[in-house]
Amino acid sequence: MKIRSAILTLVVALAAFCPASAQELLTQPGESPLINLRLQFHTGAIHDPSDKEGLCYLAAYSLSEGSTERHSYQELLEIFYPWAVSVDTTVGKERVTFSTTVHRDHLDEVTPLLVEMMGRPAFAEKDLERLRDKAKNYLTQELRVNNDEELGKEVLYLQIYPESHPYGHHNVGSVRGLEAVDQTALKDFYTHHFTPANLTVAVAGGYPEGYPEKLAGLLKEALPSQSAMPEPVRVPHPASPAGRRVTIVEKDTRSVAMSIGFPIEVNRSHPDWTALFLFRSFFGEHRSSNSYLYQRLREARGLNYGDYAYIEYFPNGMHLMQPEPNYPRQEQIFQIWIRPVQPETAVFALRATLFELEKIARDGLTQEQFEATRSFLKKNAPLLVASSERRLGYALDSKFYATKPFVEKLRTELDRLTLEDVNKAIRKHIQADNLEIVLVTKSGVGLRKALLEGKPTPMTYNSDKPQSIKNEDKLIQSHPLNLDEVRVVPVNSFFRD
Repeated sequence: MKIRSAILTLVVALAAFCPASAQELLTQPGESPLINLRLQFHTGAIHDPSDKEGLCYLAAYSLSEGSTERHSYQELLEIFYPWAVSVDTTVGKERVTFSTTVHRDHLDEVTPLLVEMMGRPAFAEKDLERLRDKAKNYLTQELRVNNDEELGKEVLYLQIYPESHPYGHHNVGSVRGLEAVDQTALKDFYTHHFTPANLTVAVAGGYPEGYPEKLAGLLKEALPSQSAMPEPVRVPHPASPAGRRVTIVEKDTRSVAMSIGFPIEVNRSHPDWTALFLFRSFFGEHRSSNSYLYQRLREARGLNYGDYAYIEYFPNGMHLMQPEPNYPRQEQIFQIWIRPVQPETAVFALRATLFELEKIARDGLTQEQFEATRSFLKKNAPLLVASSERRLGYALDSKFYATKPFVEKLRTELDRLTLEDVNKAIRKHIQADNLEIVLVTKSGVGLRKALLEGKPTPMTYNSDKPQSIKNEDKLIQSHPLNLDEVRVVPVNSFFRD
């Protein structure tokens, strides 16, 4: 098993590290008149220079939301509007993906414009300033001010991946890095990274015969021809936290948002991935009221709105029912997302979460829990790729991880999976001793004091609870937190440098 794991890890590493020697094509023919296009470049935020974090983000958006040599961005919007066409951009750590959906009747008109956007960007100063302001506002307003939950999740990643790590900054960049980007840097990054040899063209739907090859050929002619490919970026596995480390993000907010996690050596190419995927679903399926954490914290105690767990990067979870594709990563973390709780119940909620994590890491799943979760996943997996657009996105991710198509992989491996496989994977990869814990709250000093004092935190309810819950609460209210470090950091410290 160790040899097989090493081989699979090497396969995905080679696929991710080594730029393609020639432009690649991925097709999914169908009958729909709506043609889905995805142009995926083998670059991402890991290629940002250390003094220009956000360069990849600005370069990518300069193509999709900037002017070309022939048209201003406003003109492009006006041209696309009658056809209901827009070009969406996903900037991940290791891939940049442009996606759009075009009706077959307008394919001939849209294709040259799309090629023009990718191959003839103007990199106008006014576009750069607009996009820079958009990126900085996202970091300083949307994350810092408006969205405690996404703030907590992204700060968790910053605690797990230090600044020296290739993943050690947000995909959008940092305020300092964005301010350092100029037109010269944009053009240079574009010339070296947005090349035909660094591109996978993906097309799905009822497209005309030969269209994917035609689009690939047009892009090959239009994109910069760069003979020397960028140096591959090695992504090392980060060190596990030394004990339980708490970062309290202090900001003006009414509640306390929580994110807890640690790095895992499992991505979609790993032989234990399906077992952990099943565990994650049981423990904290996204937006599911049937998951274990939800039942224990929300249903039984009414602590908050929801409680979820993840083994893959899932941004913007509060706005989505399903994860978006095209954020593939060689390195992933196990993460628990505790949606905001009232300040007076924050310590109890943290204790309850750690109590349940310790229990599941120690005891694993029962046969009944295993069977129910496996049955759910078999039915749920096709829903993740229910549209042609999502199937195309997942196909690109499967290509990154060098695995079979997502549903085929999941169903095949679920059929072979046993309860012992899952519990063995839990024992190997899931633990509660070495954790990064991020809490977003107004009273950082007060919360730090409460955590370090470790006094019992009994729960009170507006209505009577079953005796079993009351008995368990007595255990949880004094459950040892065993915290090794608790620090308070002002919110303005994040995403700045």
